[in-house]
Amino acid sequence: GAYMAQGSTLSFSNATISGCRAGSYGGGVFSEIETNLSLVTSQVVNCIAEEGGGVYSNSITEVKTMSIISNCSSLQDGGGIYLNRSASLDMVSSTVSNCQALANGGGIFAYEPSAILLNQ
Repeated sequence: GAYMAQGSTLSFSNATISGCRAGSYGGGVFSEIETNLSLVTSQVVNCIAEEGGGVYSNSITEVKTMSIISNCSSLQDGGGIYLNRSASLDMVSSTVSNCQALANGGGIFAYEPSAILLNQ
């Protein structure tokens, strides 16, 4: 998968992240604090991690324009997406499907004061 260091910006466009595994956080993508992650017409599929099977975010995450997060799993929380502390998710015309977590939030798990905006 992808790792985003503090202060970085990463944009995926028409990309596929598939079959990735992480021993702890973010099988597909792990983003530190003060980062900007953008998925546009992209897919995160068949990824697994302890927490945040598809995406584990500590900051700003945008999932837009027919992006898909599917068939991802977590051994704890957030099968598709895990939002940590003050992370935010802006999701537009996209899908989280067929994801599972053994504890909480098969699709999306938000820990503490996270902001989630979902639009068609």
